[in-house]
Amino acid sequence: MPCAPGTAYDTKDCECTVRAKYTATKEQTVKPSKIAKHQDNFLFTFLDHNIFNKNEKTTKFLFSQVAKQKVKLNFTEGFEDERDKRPVYVVNNNVTFGQGVAKFDGTSRLRVPQLSNVDYGEAVVLKIKFRETRDTSNKAQAIISNGDCGNNASILVAKDAEKITFGAETVGGEYTQVEIPKPKTEWKTVKYAYNDGRLQGTVNGHSKSAWIPSGGRIQARPCALQIGHGEGLGDFQGDIEDVSFI
Repeated sequence: MPCAPGTAYDTKDCECTVRAKYTATKEQTVKPSKIAKHQDNFLFTFLDHNIFNKNEKTTKFLFSQVAKQKVKLNFTEGFEDERDKRPVYVVNNNVTFGQGVAKFDGTSRLRVPQLSNVDYGEAVVLKIKFRETRDTSNKAQAIISNGDCGNNASILVAKDAEKITFGAETVGGEYTQVEIPKPKTEWKTVKYAYNDGRLQGTVNGHSKSAWIPSGGRIQARPCALQIGHGEGLGDFQGDIEDVSFI
């Protein structure tokens, strides 16, 4: 990504935070179209849209990863330049796409195998924008989870008829969660943030926090990070517009 004069890009925090020597030269103008290309670094890409695995009955998609564990899925088309990206797989089970959203029917999910058995680092931030379709089940539904195969999630965003739940489990085995009443708006913009024992959930700008006294990092799980599915929960029914993992 382009950095301001006197700064350089740091792959650890994915921002222009490193000081760099700057020598003034003649003024240069960057066209808006060029800036837009760099800002697309984390957008979902439909490369290999037609790759089909008959054994798994899944379609494999690629999304871009520029910095370690910082990815973004945006279900709109329009990529111009993929040369500076390092793609990793998103495995699609029965998710369909249209009008810029991913559609989940209660039997579908997206899986990110690369985010299994990983050290999530000091902080975890997840952002997602979704809307629900008619819920035919009284069971809570998973929005984002790394729980499956008999393992409960250490990272969890779920919803039911009344609330949205955020959960975190640390390497020490301690678990905490926060619950925020579900707003009546069609679209819900949700942010999950964990940093050294503090879990904060935000829904449409309303935040609530909980603490794990001993702190520590989020516990790794052998299963992939999943969108729309989680151990012990119903599968999500609705549309998702944006997902980012920092």
